[in-house]
Amino acid sequence: MQAARLETHVECLSRVSLCSLPSASRVCHRWSQLLDSSDFYDLRHSHGHLYRTLFTGAFIDFGIYVASHRMDTDREWKTILFPTVKAVAHATLDGSFSQVRLMAIEWRVYILDQNAMIRYDAWRGTVCRDHRLYSGEEVCYWFRLCWPRIL
Repeated sequence: MQAARLETHVECLSRVSLCSLPSASRVCHRWSQLLDSSDFYDLRHSHGHLYRTLFTGAFIDFGIYVASHRMDTDREWKTILFPTVKAVAHATLDGSFSQVRLMAIEWRVYILDQNAMIRYDAWRGTVCRDHRLYSGEEVCYWFRLCWPRIL
């Protein structure tokens, strides 16, 4: 019974428009978890609600500047400046951006340093430190896995 109810919730949420996803994630903790599930992602894909998008980001003095562009439209680039990230990034990444790398997995973009990760959620337009606890060794593993050094 519980599983059927969850499937119904995920099915309904998968049909929500992209612009409403940030609000839907704030309804309750359970909805936020459902929006982060792979089932939700798979259903959005099967309903044709995922779009090819070009994403770019840059570290500037005022924070992190990100821009995205849907490939199937002639719309202009959507740009966002995250000024509060500067404090998060400096505290998290020790202010050293020379070794920072970006990694995109599904709808999330990870900003990787050798000691920490920051996560950008493209659906919600939010940036936060990744809540999962990683040791420095695990972060270095991801860092090397995604961008091996060229000898």
